[in-house]
Amino acid sequence: MNPESPTNASWGFTTPDGHFMPMPSLKLAGFEYLSKTVAELQDLIAEYIIAEEYEKCALIRDEIAKRV
Repeated sequence: MNPESPTNASWGFTTPDGHFMPMPSLKLAGFEYLSKTVAELQDLIAEYIIAEEYEKCALIRDEIAKRV
């Protein structure tokens, strides 16, 4: 392996609130929430609870847990 080449751990995305999400920790379901801050995600959970969309709440909860 070339020591100059980047590893998987160095690739990822930075969320609007400054949290770095490395590629190995990303799941397809979570890509929708990468552009949102934790506060925005918490607001979305509140909306989804009212709409009784608990599966989406669980996805967002998992996304928030990765960032804390």
